[in-house]
Amino acid sequence: MSIVIEKFVPRYGKQIDDLVGNPDRGFRTETVWYVDKAAESENPKKYIEDKLDIYCLPCKDEKIRLDMIYTYLTAYRNRDLPKEALEVLQIFFNVLRERKMKIMLRFAYCDSFLALETGAGEANIARHIQQLRQLVARNADVIHTLQSGFVGAYGEWAPCYQMPPVNYYNVLWRILHELVFPSGLYYQLRLPTYKNYINDYKPYYDRIGIDSCAFFGEQTREGWESEGFQVNGELKEDWEQLTREAAYTPQDGELFVNVNLVETKRMVDGKEAILEMAHHRFTSFSCWHGYKEISAEEENTTVMYGWKQEEITAEWLKKNKIVYNPNYFKDDKGNSIKRNTFEFIRDHLGYQIVLQDFSADKEISPGAEVNIKVELKNYGFSAAFNMHCGFAILDSDNKVIKSIETGNPETWYSHDPQNAFDDNVLIHKVEGKLEMPVARGEYSLCFYLKNSMNEPAKVGNEIEEYNGYVILRHFKY
Repeated sequence: MSIVIEKFVPRYGKQIDDLVGNPDRGFRTETVWYVDKAAESENPKKYIEDKLDIYCLPCKDEKIRLDMIYTYLTAYRNRDLPKEALEVLQIFFNVLRERKMKIMLRFAYCDSFLALETGAGEANIARHIQQLRQLVARNADVIHTLQSGFVGAYGEWAPCYQMPPVNYYNVLWRILHELVFPSGLYYQLRLPTYKNYINDYKPYYDRIGIDSCAFFGEQTREGWESEGFQVNGELKEDWEQLTREAAYTPQDGELFVNVNLVETKRMVDGKEAILEMAHHRFTSFSCWHGYKEISAEEENTTVMYGWKQEEITAEWLKKNKIVYNPNYFKDDKGNSIKRNTFEFIRDHLGYQIVLQDFSADKEISPGAEVNIKVELKNYGFSAAFNMHCGFAILDSDNKVIKSIETGNPETWYSHDPQNAFDDNVLIHKVEGKLEMPVARGEYSLCFYLKNSMNEPAKVGNEIEEYNGYVILRHFKY
């Protein structure tokens, strides 16, 4: 029989906004850089830092922890990657690690559909993938996902923009076999159509999510799609496939550039965006496209400015069976507060973890082996990918003296992973056994949730924390 020791107090209203900076989730930016130009520069590290700042600094208010990075190997498309290229790539990863930034990594050759002659042939692609294997494995802690890459303009995989022609199955197999699977990474492709090239080998297939680079929300307007990927479009089966499979891998997306959306009068609606992100369980989404790419003086022309003006209510979410935190729309005194679609998307991309209670199978005493259990709910669109969790004991100096990793955040679905239209919130359990200290003293029993760089995540509770450790209970004897 368990002894319930603590039920946790949740955060309310705007207090929940403090979770925005959690790792491996949320809004992201993008960065474009060329490996050869960095290698030829007087200071490669500064070149890389300057490139990152161009795209990251405008997004500082959104507390981004993710960056989708176009890494161009154009100059090497007809030869092996030289030593200086591999060295600069390691400098690049070191800079990201210093900044505590995780990335969607996309290698590419052709940087414009008007310059298709800068693409690489299949033999050189294969050789580069082989050369990059150890580098990717060594820096897997910095990588949120590998994304598309190597094929087509911008590495986007659109077949009409790949010169010379390549065998897509062969390239996909090599990426998964050499870079993704050995490093325990996830991979993201433009559409399920491309994912299906590898559906004959489940271990690889199960590591693939989607990077939707032409996001228009869940709607049926003519021309508001890319390659027919729409609820009722030519790729309706792809849409439905992603709805079935999205819970198991991280999904990412971005709008078209804002000027295109303005000129074509395709200003994506915030509620329709929420429907797609919820049903396709998005972990991340670009706030560069349709928002930060435009100067601050012209922000009111952007799609996401429109989202900031569009109110979202608990009633609408309930009607559409979208999971939400019941405390999101009220303050700690129970008063209702207004929310907009931009805020809701920002706060629900990826995971939003709220601890429910903590229990143990016996009283804490010197040397006792105690079975610990924490129950939690996730109100985010997706599970917590690239995260690990467990329990720890801190001494009176807040040093970790015992810890155990246990639990699987990648299975913390907010609702039924096989039914995108079910809004019953699941309860997940994290359980583990810890031997209590024998020596007399003051201690803290803690829960932690961290990413692959050991960067901690906050939980949606009013609870004491120390250096990423959520304190379940202080005790002494």
